[in-house]
Amino acid sequence: MIYPLPWWLGVIMNLKSIVAWNIQHGGGSGERGRKIVSELAGLKADVIVLTEFRNNSTGTLIKARLAELGYSVSHPAAPERANSVLIASRNKIIVSYPLDPELTDQRHLWVVDLGWLKLCGIYMPLDIAKLPYWEALHRAAVDEKGADLFIGDFNTGNNIIDRAPGATPFIASEYFDEFGKGRLRDVWRAMNPEVREYTWYSLRAKNGFRLDHAFATASVFDRITRCEYVHDARERRLSDHSALRMVITTDSPQKIAAAQRARSVIYTIKDPIRPDLLKIGKDNKWPQRLRQAQSHSPRELAVAGTWSVDRDEAAAIERRILNAFPRVDETDGVEWVSGGPDPVARISGILNQLPDPQAQIEIRPFDDWRDYVKPIRSNRQRRLWIGQERKTGRLKVVHSPHVDNFHRICPTFSCLGFRWVAAWQFPAEMWERSAALHATDAAIVDMWSRIVNRDGFGENSPRVGWLREGIRHDAMTQLFLENGLIPFHVGKNRNGKTFVDFSSVDSVNPVSP
Repeated sequence: MIYPLPWWLGVIMNLKSIVAWNIQHGGGSGERGRKIVSELAGLKADVIVLTEFRNNSTGTLIKARLAELGYSVSHPAAPERANSVLIASRNKIIVSYPLDPELTDQRHLWVVDLGWLKLCGIYMPLDIAKLPYWEALHRAAVDEKGADLFIGDFNTGNNIIDRAPGATPFIASEYFDEFGKGRLRDVWRAMNPEVREYTWYSLRAKNGFRLDHAFATASVFDRITRCEYVHDARERRLSDHSALRMVITTDSPQKIAAAQRARSVIYTIKDPIRPDLLKIGKDNKWPQRLRQAQSHSPRELAVAGTWSVDRDEAAAIERRILNAFPRVDETDGVEWVSGGPDPVARISGILNQLPDPQAQIEIRPFDDWRDYVKPIRSNRQRRLWIGQERKTGRLKVVHSPHVDNFHRICPTFSCLGFRWVAAWQFPAEMWERSAALHATDAAIVDMWSRIVNRDGFGENSPRVGWLREGIRHDAMTQLFLENGLIPFHVGKNRNGKTFVDFSSVDSVNPVSP
């Protein structure tokens, strides 16, 4: 599924979409290959970059289907069983050529000039075989007249954030890190600086890696309005890779910035445990607030409706809507109100505006503390924190290097109320500050990952950190003690307020809401 673009963005901008997708060994020769051929029409992209493309019988079907859909196609010459790159464009491909003629094998780096964009499609080989190609990419990166966008399967990433904790380290990670420090930017990472999201999973080791990337020059990066991973085809096992989709405009950066500043979203969210309540708020980066809200509930939340409004007027509009609904005092969450009958129609009447068309949104995992992955910024050791939904007893586990974050950003999206009930750490004498992730910090992150994957929804769930119903705090206490952790007793802040009151912790028996 794709994050839906706001309806107004497509009206005022000239947008083009680019999709890069590794189709796994050419797509296969049987039913999977035929499904991939059918899938191409559903991509609805202006430019398609297929990696692990093979110029065999399935490749011939793919090219024929793309031609039927109106695409121009280009790919390097390669043996039938060799993985390579195919690039298809709805606009005419002016010229295509290998990135570096000096390379012995040209099938891994292929450039097309589309007139409005010069793009290099990438399928990087594995292990040390990738090194000559990384060197070629670094030479191309400083060429002012070369490609503006490098996109595809790099089979490489950053060794801290682009692989699951404990997973096999990337070979040539240093090449990857340096590639994004010059005139190029890692597009998805720049838009998601502290998020873990993986595009390939090891079925044997059950861990993930971000292998598929896009690097853009500043002039192109400033015109990219969206960059996201699409996991649907991988989850349906059409391929072992997720796709990378970006949206780019041919308009000027000034017009883009003005359009993005101009609009905001009024949103309404419901929690199924209290269908009588409604969360109302505003969001300038929708669906960011939905991501945050979902991480604060162990249940799947629903969007009742959204309305695009002028950003300068959004705060006043939000207050006007909230004033029209009765407040609810029994929840710690902010802006939960009594919804009443048909609240969407009621809000539409207040705004004299129909709600935005609703599309299914794939919610990426969000967690302020899980996403905090820059160890150089950590001046306190990581800890495991246990939270509890007040009226159900459901537990949530997070890790964090900063206790202040919990006091300042305590969940406000829970309609039932939430409290922190315990914190655990390794003995202080075992930890020291360092530029790399300290061994005890890494152990905390690894334990968090094992807990949420074994007892929760998994670390890639939007409800990240929440544990299954019936998991008890006393059982977790025994686990922590067996692994050498000790309780962390929170003191008071500079204003004399206690961060977390653990004095009332019991065995966390669920009660009826």
